Amino acid sequence: MNTEGAILLDSVFDHFMKNGANIFNATRLAETEEEHCRFYYDFIQPANGSLIIDMGCGSGEVGAWFQKFNPSLYVLNVVNDPMLIRYMKSVDRVCLEESMDQTTIPDGIADNVMFNESIGYIPLEKAFGEAARILRPKGVLTIKDFSNVSPSKGLIHLENWSYTIRQPSAFIQAATDAGFSLKTVIHPPIYTKHWYDIMAKSEVARESAMRHDPSKLPLCTVLYYFVKGDLDGRSCDNS
Repeated sequence: MNTEGAILLDSVFDHFMKNGANIFNATRLAETEEEHCRFYYDFIQPANGSLIIDMGCGSGEVGAWFQKFNPSLYVLNVVNDPMLIRYMKSVDRVCLEESMDQTTIPDGIADNVMFNESIGYIPLEKAFGEAARILRPKGVLTIKDFSNVSPSKGLIHLENWSYTIRQPSAFIQAATDAGFSLKTVIHPPIYTKHWYDIMAKSEVARESAMRHDPSKLPLCTVLYYFVKGDLDGRSCDNS
């Protein structure tokens, strides 16, 4: 990401938090952050005691909500923004200041890995490769991202954000190459009003951010649920 893009992102993060929004998503799955995280938590359904790695975690708010829903969970937040690392340390969230495509996390220890509107900053093969490395067998990779509403269209590159939006077929191919199986993909309804309201108050971010107002782009939100290895699809008719 270039310097201009980094300054823009820092401004966006700052304005989100100043306006009471700690989850830096352009789209929500519900009106409030708690309801948004509950929807996503119910989609993932992490097992008790799971270790969850949040790649490109922002302020670590998603993982914090998950732990409120289920205090037995362990969450490790990964982001390479010093401002966000300082914030997470100030509120006692476990974090690593590292790039999400190359971490020092040991092999095969995670039960869940998630990318929430962050995977577009890095090549898919690196994202899936790193997730495969740190997940245990049968571990779960979930992704919240975007897709062009027209399946025939190619990728969308948001230059000011250095963010690439790809079609589901690209995710499925990269996942297959990295040894994942696709269990579920859904396109839930989305909420964008919070993005517009916050960006409209930002002097620094308004011009670029509003150019990428998600309600004005031909996008829908996608949730992917991948499993490391083969799915257990055996028949349940045989006793």
